[in-house]
Amino acid sequence: MTRICLRRSLQIALLSSLLASIPALTSADVATDRVVLPDDVTPERYEVSIIPDAAHLAFKGVAGIVLNVHRPTTSVTLNAADLTFQSVAVSSLPGTPRVSFDAAQERATLRFASPIAAGRHLLRIAYTGMISDDSG
Repeated sequence: MTRICLRRSLQIALLSSLLASIPALTSADVATDRVVLPDDVTPERYEVSIIPDAAHLAFKGVAGIVLNVHRPTTSVTLNAADLTFQSVAVSSLPGTPRVSFDAAQERATLRFASPIAAGRHLLRIAYTGMISDDSG
């Protein structure tokens, strides 16, 4: 049983990593009834490391995301369904952003004390989550 769970966890980790490499969609790419992330900041590249804990149906991970900030902003919104953040930092800014979660939209908003300048920046997030089987 543990072997099957661990195998499934590794499959989930690999799938998550692959999905993370898909470019973000903007409002011009999808139907108007779908809620999309703001387009003032877009991800360019993800480096994701996930360590599954099959015995506890949990995982922990670290994501390094190269962001392209199109215009200065004090907030970044990202998808974060059922995740808990341990640490968040942007390489070009001192301090830690204030993080708020919207469970209904499955999103997190990072609010920074000072604006992130236009250009490329590295966002690093350490996080945890639960492994679930929503297939029914």
